[in-house]
Amino acid sequence: MAGNKNFELVTPGLISYAYPKALMQAIKQQNKQLHINLNSWGCNSLQGIIDGNISAGLCSCHYPQDLLAIGNKLQIEALRKLDSLYLICNKNHPLLSRELTLETIAEYPYINTDLGLGPNSLSPFEDYCRINNLDLNVEMTITGISSLSAYLEASQAVALVPYKAVFDLLGEEPLLHLCKLSEMETTRLFNVTEPLTLTLLSPSGQQDPDLEWIRSQLRLVSGTLL
Repeated sequence: MAGNKNFELVTPGLISYAYPKALMQAIKQQNKQLHINLNSWGCNSLQGIIDGNISAGLCSCHYPQDLLAIGNKLQIEALRKLDSLYLICNKNHPLLSRELTLETIAEYPYINTDLGLGPNSLSPFEDYCRINNLDLNVEMTITGISSLSAYLEASQAVALVPYKAVFDLLGEEPLLHLCKLSEMETTRLFNVTEPLTLTLLSPSGQQDPDLEWIRSQLRLVSGTLL
């Protein structure tokens, strides 16, 4: 709509479906003259935020280690540690007839579901396997919820995701099995590697009330997904 201020936003692909409706409802309720364009976090998103081409972004990263090199280029806010994990696989997967441990999960093709800050970022599970010399076969990265669901339904691959919203959304899918990783296995994992943190990023030095309002809404929506 003419005259509306435009904001480019990015969020993790697996939970990007949850933001447009919630943000538009808030914009209408508070009569904000704003237009948002929301995309999934990609390999160029971090640079886009630094350059000011993206107004704000949510990413899952190792906080603060992954961000130390950025210095004062960004306004950075850690929202929440992603310290729960949810297993997703085919409902007839052979893993389900075995004890669910980090080691048995690592025996099957693995789907990475988050890009982190860049293409070389490791998920906590990948890092655990590296530290413990487990030969994990990372088959591919899928960051879209529909593509992930379709692929896991028809394959012997598995995924571990840190978002309860994905568990809630896919929990009724008849061809998938979802369960929360046990506290024992989660503790074993995070005894040797750090959980990711959902982090809110935006260009530094901007004093824009509308951008701060959008940041506040991203915080609110994110709080319902974890």
